[in-house]
Amino acid sequence: MLDSNDASFRASVEAELAPLRDKVAEMKKKLENSDPSDAKNALVEIQAGVGGDEASLFVADIYRMYDYYAKTVGLEIETLDFLPGNMGGFKSMTFVIQGENAYGVFKNESGVHRVQRVPKTETKGRVHTSTIAVIVMPEEEVDDVNIDNKDIKIDRFCSGGPGGQHSNKTESGVRLTHIPTGVSVTSRTKSSHANLKFCWKMISSKIKEMQLQASAEKMATDKKQLRGAASRSEKIRTYNYPQDRVTDHRIGGKYSLQSLISGNLSKLFLDLRENLGKDAPKVEEEED
Repeated sequence: MLDSNDASFRASVEAELAPLRDKVAEMKKKLENSDPSDAKNALVEIQAGVGGDEASLFVADIYRMYDYYAKTVGLEIETLDFLPGNMGGFKSMTFVIQGENAYGVFKNESGVHRVQRVPKTETKGRVHTSTIAVIVMPEEEVDDVNIDNKDIKIDRFCSGGPGGQHSNKTESGVRLTHIPTGVSVTSRTKSSHANLKFCWKMISSKIKEMQLQASAEKMATDKKQLRGAASRSEKIRTYNYPQDRVTDHRIGGKYSLQSLISGNLSKLFLDLRENLGKDAPKVEEEED
């Protein structure tokens, strides 16, 4: 038999342990639901869509936004490939974000990003709407993807940095093409050895991504599931410059545009991690 003092002590211990047990259960649930790819580096492609020069300029803006944020959280960006546009913009940018949990941090950026603003060349002050596509993939190890070396074509070329700087007269640039699928990747850093390594990782990541998407589509049993598998084609965010507002359409969140475009993404990324998959409030379309 327990005396009153023992019973009181046990009750006190149980009261202290209860919240700890809840916390352990919560952490265990998060670990069970976590993506093992989160810890990997992130391969990112940004491509100009509708909007011509304005879309190309926005590619550069979003690249700088990611670069600013990466530096603040101890991640490093290495530019692998680019296709220059007009007026200092880029038709496409490909880069790797390296560091702890890089893919986990940036994976929710995949999708169509829409920008609404008055272009510098607009003489009547009209707001134009342009789009870009962001694709984020985990950087796969080459050994984890089954690719036959005979299916890979390797090309070498002279490379240079974005904007034409760091011109290179040696053939350090590397392009790999996967002949069966036509998938092609390019890296043009200063090191030929590094470029070949990056290209193998990029093409491995793309092939694995294609395999995963094909598997998801095969498993889909209705149109709703098929639309979910193609979520990267959906508009996820609008950057409205006249109203200094960014709206993430998946969670209904609204943020200061100037703050976000300067690289202050922590609040947005936290909101996405906590709320994606939940029922978000309906977001009205911004005016074009």
